[in-house]
Amino acid sequence: MRLLLLLAVLAAAPAFAQTDSPLASTAATFRDDLSGLARLAATAALVRERTGAFPAAPFALLGSPEADGTDARDFRLSALDVTAAGDSLTLRYIPLPDAPYVREDLVVTATVRRAPDGRYAVRHEMRRFAASADGGRRLLYDRAGVYRVERGYGDLCIDAAKARAQIAAGTYTPTSALVTTSGDLTLRVHPPGEAEPVFFETSSRPMP
Repeated sequence: MRLLLLLAVLAAAPAFAQTDSPLASTAATFRDDLSGLARLAATAALVRERTGAFPAAPFALLGSPEADGTDARDFRLSALDVTAAGDSLTLRYIPLPDAPYVREDLVVTATVRRAPDGRYAVRHEMRRFAASADGGRRLLYDRAGVYRVERGYGDLCIDAAKARAQIAAGTYTPTSALVTTSGDLTLRVHPPGEAEPVFFETSSRPMP
């Protein structure tokens, strides 16, 4: 039976990341990808806190003094688009692969908005595509045993005041300013043609 796995994260450290889980490798990969997103989103939030507006171009984001504090400048990218519209920011980027001769791209899209409580909500989606020279077809985000992981998606919440204080104290890490209200990681497995999942599990442990 072909199984489709939808993976959604709300800034969470999954129970599935334990070594006896077939999803452990996927969970670790997703956490690494969220770390990169957190660098860019936290930078954007801090720029808005300082200037009153989101950065409107890649240089305004990565060339900002905040990018130095969040280590966003060290996040190696092969593409980055930044679009500011009112009180929201849209990011679309492709991390540079760590290994040589990789013929696929991780494409991340995210929208950053300031929440009423002063924190920043980040809604994101992560998909993989073959290299354009190979047709650019959509690929699986990952495989986990018999599971086919179609994409990574979810919501992060960034506390800009916490990030600023950590940068000043020298204790900042890309995920240290992430906060969450529920901290849920949800996995839903669908058989082909079925609307309802046959497997559901959730964890509520916050990301350290």
